[in-house]
Amino acid sequence: STYLHKMNTFTTILMGTTQKSLKEMPLIKNESISIPQQKAYVSSTASSYSSLPSQFRNLSSSGLGLLTNLLQYNPSTRWKSKEALESPYFHEMPMPINQTLMPTFPTRHGK
Repeated sequence: STYLHKMNTFTTILMGTTQKSLKEMPLIKNESISIPQQKAYVSSTASSYSSLPSQFRNLSSSGLGLLTNLLQYNPSTRWKSKEALESPYFHEMPMPINQTLMPTFPTRHGK
């Protein structure tokens, strides 16, 4: 299996993929690369991001929004880390705990 096939399989399962959404990628848009016309690579019947709510049933709407914006194909519309960290998702309950309160486990390196 090729890298392209693996990436398309991942995104199709997680988000759904359309030929149209792939055509918005900058390298495809400026014709530096082309989209393979095989069904193994692109599912033309899936709607973009339609499976996120079913894949992440316990995720809030702001969590789904964060995930959707981080998984944008087009780098110009994809959130950068600063935008992601400003997401309302990180201000929802339950709030993260202080790192010093996180459990620690003994290292297994060198054994």
